[in-house]
Amino acid sequence: DYYDDDKENITQLIDTNTLSSKEKAAGLSRIQRCLDMFRERTDFVITNDVQPAQPLSIKIKDSLSNRKDFVNSDNDKAVIHKILIHLENSESQASKQKLKAAEASAKNQDEVDLQREQVQEEEQEQEQEQEQE
Repeated sequence: DYYDDDKENITQLIDTNTLSSKEKAAGLSRIQRCLDMFRERTDFVITNDVQPAQPLSIKIKDSLSNRKDFVNSDNDKAVIHKILIHLENSESQASKQKLKAAEASAKNQDEVDLQREQVQEEEQEQEQEQEQE
């Protein structure tokens, strides 16, 4: 059998009686969760409608909430929290920049529209002058 060499190690991970007092057995349920996460299917389904954009920070939070069993130490939690804060700040700055760019674009469009109106009025005046001659 392929796993013959590993049977003893696998048994030690599951069985609490074989470990020393400092070691902690992973337990069968934890191993099963690890395997389930490892074997999680990637979905390639493409929907007919366009899904609204979702910030990366929200996607990461959702993913973390599904895998919170794997974040055990306070250090890990602090690192994740710090990364999420930086990510949220950068998303906030990016949305502010997009808003400013949209406002600038709208202002430029207003100026272009005004110039078009002025050119059109000048052309109409020239046509009227030519008709009068």
